[in-house]
Amino acid sequence: MHTSNSCEYDAFETQRPTLALVTGRRRVGKTFLLTHAWEADHIFLFTAARTTPELNRQQLIHDLAAWSEATDDPADFPSWRTVFRLLVDVATSRATADRPKPSVVVLDEFQYLADGAAGMADIAAELNAVWEGRALKRAAGGTLPLLLVLAGSEVTSMQALASGGSPLDNGDRHRARSDS
Repeated sequence: MHTSNSCEYDAFETQRPTLALVTGRRRVGKTFLLTHAWEADHIFLFTAARTTPELNRQQLIHDLAAWSEATDDPADFPSWRTVFRLLVDVATSRATADRPKPSVVVLDEFQYLADGAAGMADIAAELNAVWEGRALKRAAGGTLPLLLVLAGSEVTSMQALASGGSPLDNGDRHRARSDS
């Protein structure tokens, strides 16, 4: 595993939202690593399929609702921005519950959420709007133990998310690349 920044994350100590990008070819162990690095009740894993962005959006909403008891009507979340807000709302709810829990949200095969490079840029812009927005900064009273991991096997597409000019290009992000 090659890292450009440390990817260690202790959701109980950090108390702030953290975004990480994990890239690597298929079958090198990214998903295994991501599903075994944290306690099972802290992690939500969604693996996008090579289908349409709309079907992936609907399935993500459904799976997140099953994990968190959030509403699962896709009509309530008509855009990627509203879906990303839902992720923050779920993390906030878990962090402010009687028994607070950190949230690790893994969006695996992230590149399949979009339709090509232009779609990827659009989804990244929607995510960035939520990530940099006031709602995230106010969530859970200013602290939010949330790790959002964007993982993917299309290395070039995933690396483009962190490249200069990308909506997610920010020095505060963690990046890891796995090779074998």
